Amino acid sequence: MPAGLSGLSPRVEVVTSAAYRNPASLPPGGVLVVGASASGVQIADELTSAGREVVLAVGRHIRMPRRYRGMDVFWWLEATGRLARTIDDAPDGDAARRENSLQLIGRQDPQVRDRDLDLRSLHERGVRLVGRLDGVEGTVASFAVDLAHRVAEADRRMHHFLDAVDEYLERLSPAGEVFPVVRPLPLEVADPATRLDLATENIRTVLVAAGYHPHHPWLSVPVLARDGSIRQHRGVTLVPGLYVVGQYFQQRRDSGFINGARHDARSVVNHLLGRQMSRPAAALFRVGAA
Repeated sequence: MPAGLSGLSPRVEVVTSAAYRNPASLPPGGVLVVGASASGVQIADELTSAGREVVLAVGRHIRMPRRYRGMDVFWWLEATGRLARTIDDAPDGDAARRENSLQLIGRQDPQVRDRDLDLRSLHERGVRLVGRLDGVEGTVASFAVDLAHRVAEADRRMHHFLDAVDEYLERLSPAGEVFPVVRPLPLEVADPATRLDLATENIRTVLVAAGYHPHHPWLSVPVLARDGSIRQHRGVTLVPGLYVVGQYFQQRRDSGFINGARHDARSVVNHLLGRQMSRPAAALFRVGAA
């Protein structure tokens, strides 16, 4: 929950993405959605499709097309080795684990083949885009003057990855087997608002989609890292008999996905069977280790 919402008027309801179910579950009127990663853009998409007025506060995000050159983007992430990268390859492991989720929808729009969900498509459908939420006093919300920077940085990272896909294809030379290069168009927003009176705009809900932190209040053994995740190495914790799989970027980039958790699960099974102990346990869990 962003600290900047502490001054929000009680007349405006706050709902988190975890509690959101559908547009009808919210009070009538407009909605300020805070956060433009996967949950934020999907909820903004659903709300505007239901006829709600939507303002989307945009912070750090990762733009990516659902499909590129005929293949799903996750196919490319796996083929180019991005999902196999380990936390040891990251310059800052903590920052890597805080990385945003991709702005993607999980199914195709039956009316529009391969429709992408991103800030540009939302803006074209009437969603008002503003910068990162700075704070709220009463019913007046303030936003950072950083929307253009956030959008440009997301586009830069997207094109960097798509360049890598094109280079991968050039090495394989399957020119006749893939679609031609078609990339998402840039977004231009002129003079986004930096202040908004929610009461005047009839915005009665602030929907927070600002991400999650690991939270294990039920875990009463000393295995938690500074960020709340469970300290481990390839699923093995310092506590004998306690293992973990499925954490976000636990070891590999895809550790938090169903298809990726298998790698850590295999390591856990090998450890249980006594097949794997590459380093002394004490070396795996030095003070400050992830």
